[in-house]
Amino acid sequence: MKNILLILLVFVTNLSYGQKFQKLEVNAGVSLFAPITKDLSWSDRAWGQRVQLVKPRNDKFAYVLNLGMQQSDKQIQLPVLMNLRHMVYKSIYINYGAGATFFKNDNTRFTLNAGWGVQMKKLIIEQSVFRTTAGEGLDKPHYNNLGVSVFYRL
Repeated sequence: MKNILLILLVFVTNLSYGQKFQKLEVNAGVSLFAPITKDLSWSDRAWGQRVQLVKPRNDKFAYVLNLGMQQSDKQIQLPVLMNLRHMVYKSIYINYGAGATFFKNDNTRFTLNAGWGVQMKKLIIEQSVFRTTAGEGLDKPHYNNLGVSVFYRL
């Protein structure tokens, strides 16, 4: 919980005291995830919804607050991540960040996130990797997944 409050405090401070910000952008979409492990089965897939609040810093960089819900047959998780989006070429970007993931039947865990995406006029297609730190109660020491998301720009 302390990590979440710290991340939100940094985000709000940057919004309050930052210079030359553009308007806030809201994206909502669906995601499909697969764990990154040696042994995969059909029941290991996950799906969910995500909302992004994007605050552009300038033409190249933007702050992104990711809120989501991912569920599978075995687990429900709620990632809250603060990312930095960097436009590398026209409508292609990379993002990287960190945050916390809340599990239904487990402790909150620190999560790293990286990915890339393509922005179109009203759609965003994004591929991302989540790495959640080790904890008790899950089958594997780390809960990592690879996901594909499609967002609609509101």
